[in-house]
Amino acid sequence: MDIRNPRKWIFNMDYKTQLFLGIFIFFSISTELFSQSLTLVGDAKLSLKGEGVIFSAPSIQLKDNSQLINPENITLTKSDFIKITSKDANIITRLLAKGEISRIAVGIDGNTNLTIKNTGANTTFIVGMEVLSDSDALPYIWRIEAAEKSGSESASLQFSWEKEAEPEAFYPKALANRMDSQWLFLKNQTLSGELVSLEDFKEFGSSASVFAVKSSFVDTDEDGVPDILEIQQDSDFEDPLAYLDSDGDGVPDYVELIQNSDPSNPWSYLDSDEDRVADYIFERSVVVLLFASELQVPWGYPEMDQFLTDSISGMLGTGMIVDLAIHWDKSDVNIYKSGNYQIEGEIGYPIGVLDGYHLSANVAVEILPKPAPLDVVLDNDSFIASSEAFFLAVGRFEVLDPVDDIHEIMLYNEGYDNGFFEIKDNILYWSSEERAEGKTSFTIIIRVTDRDGNTLDKFFEIHRTRKPFEEIHIPNTFTPNGDGINDVWAVSELRAYQGARIQIFDGGGVRVFYTENPDIGWNGKRDGKDMPIGTYYWTIEIRESGETRRGVLNMLRK
Repeated sequence: MDIRNPRKWIFNMDYKTQLFLGIFIFFSISTELFSQSLTLVGDAKLSLKGEGVIFSAPSIQLKDNSQLINPENITLTKSDFIKITSKDANIITRLLAKGEISRIAVGIDGNTNLTIKNTGANTTFIVGMEVLSDSDALPYIWRIEAAEKSGSESASLQFSWEKEAEPEAFYPKALANRMDSQWLFLKNQTLSGELVSLEDFKEFGSSASVFAVKSSFVDTDEDGVPDILEIQQDSDFEDPLAYLDSDGDGVPDYVELIQNSDPSNPWSYLDSDEDRVADYIFERSVVVLLFASELQVPWGYPEMDQFLTDSISGMLGTGMIVDLAIHWDKSDVNIYKSGNYQIEGEIGYPIGVLDGYHLSANVAVEILPKPAPLDVVLDNDSFIASSEAFFLAVGRFEVLDPVDDIHEIMLYNEGYDNGFFEIKDNILYWSSEERAEGKTSFTIIIRVTDRDGNTLDKFFEIHRTRKPFEEIHIPNTFTPNGDGINDVWAVSELRAYQGARIQIFDGGGVRVFYTENPDIGWNGKRDGKDMPIGTYYWTIEIRESGETRRGVLNMLRK
């Protein structure tokens, strides 16, 4: 059927009387229907169904709440595009099987080809638009909704948008998805010339999604390159270090073009201060570190970390202050040794902050000197002489030091009477086999050294007590028969006395043994020959005190 009436066909809905819920035109014949320019207004619906049906008109406009169903069967003779003029008007595709493609030529504020490929369950898609007031977007957005679905599989699509005519100011362009009141650029879209494609619809839900055509110069990662350009250049617009840099000079090609430098020449970049660092890098680099470069720490203070924070501040070339993580290498610092140390810090730069000037963070640390020990005391300063043991504990040293409890205590040089003694684990020992006869008082000097190298020297008077001469036990019998038991007669307890004279006489008054060394005893011989068993007589004189003792000695051989 060919409609040639010169006036336009207008399908209008009377909102007050609601006499018609819509006007449906069904064609079930395989002929072509021609009409003049057609405008759908109100709640009008134009539905083209049936095999071989083609609707021909010079142009079609959709206004108000009107709907155009199955637009693939429409041929326009004076325009290649169906024009939508209302945000409430919709175009509805036929029921698309999985893998089927619907291509719709529409005009909203320009000429656009819209391609929908169904990648899910059999689905009818509703295509609408909304008006945007964003200055960085074309004045419309696509609203695509999966309306009628058969099967349990989720609706899914591939969405391609190709603009044949648009203002030059809106180049470049990309698709964004609306999330609440925010528009998010889609990473999985493809930009090629005038074609923008969204490959996967599923992540935006199976019921409805809204896609905006935007030429925004929003720079999410603040690297100076708009998100849309990064999409086109296949770089990550959320990574401030990912951008197209053909010459590898660290400056994005886009920035170099704006600054009139050559993006293919690594030595060509804007360098206002001629410091051989590009302005782009200068502005994003830390140029000054803000931290305490000198530090004083009390000796032995275990919490040095509280003086060294785990972050410092840095100023960028733009003057912005940023926080920088830092790790201090304290391995060379000895808090128990006063002096000056250098601590190096390893700086961790946040994403997007550059290290264009390779600044170093070093802290001069002074470990303050430690006060010297106040005193050292000995808890016991006397011991009893022994004729059998030559390693005798005398007393324990204790250092009075309110700052530290670890010290080295040693006998200071070999002067005085130090040679008779030894210090182990802060305990003073008599450690000499020498008799030191006659001495009951010894003077020693010790040195205390703390971990900071401070020393304290001090004299001590050590007293040796001896058993009184009259109380010393002197044996009256011995058996020099070579059995290793009581073979020698000796009075070794006299070894601490000075001037001891020991003599033994036989019954006729002949002296058979004489010594002034109490460590030497009589073995029952004279001139190498055994003396006969019997009774002998001894005398002991101590010149130190003038005392003398006498007694009888019986020599037996069994």
